[in-house]
Amino acid sequence: MEEILLSLEFNLCFFIILSKLMVAAGASTAYLIGLVTCWRSLALIGIIPSVVQIVGLFFIPESPRWLLMMSKNKEFEAALQSLRGGLVDISQEAADIRECTKALHQMEKVSILQLFQRKYAYALTVGIGLSALNCFVGLSGIIFYAGSIFKSAGFSATVGTIALAFFQLPSVGLGVILIDKCGRRPLLMISVAGLCLGCLLAGFGFVFKEHHLLDDFSPYLTLVGILIYVASYPIGMGGASSIIVSEIYPLNVKGLAGRTFFTLSGICALALIFVAKLVPETKGRTLEEIHMSISNTWQ
Repeated sequence: MEEILLSLEFNLCFFIILSKLMVAAGASTAYLIGLVTCWRSLALIGIIPSVVQIVGLFFIPESPRWLLMMSKNKEFEAALQSLRGGLVDISQEAADIRECTKALHQMEKVSILQLFQRKYAYALTVGIGLSALNCFVGLSGIIFYAGSIFKSAGFSATVGTIALAFFQLPSVGLGVILIDKCGRRPLLMISVAGLCLGCLLAGFGFVFKEHHLLDDFSPYLTLVGILIYVASYPIGMGGASSIIVSEIYPLNVKGLAGRTFFTLSGICALALIFVAKLVPETKGRTLEEIHMSISNTWQ
């Protein structure tokens, strides 16, 4: 049974890493294509992979494990045979999957309220914390506005974007190689340290530029900071964090604990309270009236 669970975890890790690699490859490709075409053409080109995926979905068999969980034994064996090939003996694998599925059915069922028991508190804290921090490190903002950042720093947006595109893939490959050799936690710490260092260097680059210090050096400092940031993310935060979140939960709560919608709902509720209590209405008011209202509010 332990060997089967280890196999499941290995397959999950493999697909998580593969998905991150494909995302990085797609982003790098989009950057390079965007340098030689307009955004409208780039958007149309982006339709092609989506269409290929949609067509490919019609040829993908249903998941054997799902079919078995739905008590569709004949369909389960047919789907597994289709995935492995017509000449492959699937009897042992089918037996292992049946044993694993049976064990999962026998595990204690956990409700949403039971999920917040003390014994699950640590795993929930780590899982929610990593998921939230992964969003707050600012990757999307830096990636989406990289060209504008380079231009504002006084560096060539074209050269910076090309460097950015080519820096992503090696770092993803390095993360794939080191994820099982070095462990998840060390890579995560190295990744976060690199993100911090990259942001500091980029920030100092803009400070130097604003105060006309090291004018010839400050654009390169910003470039190095952004490249360190982009290279550091896939090594840990981009891959190891997702793997850790998938591994820390017991199997009987994995699906329930992995649902981030409740966390997102809580954040949205906080946003609602924030807007209702603090954000002023600016419609039909002059800037002087708005500023006076804000000043009076905090007095």
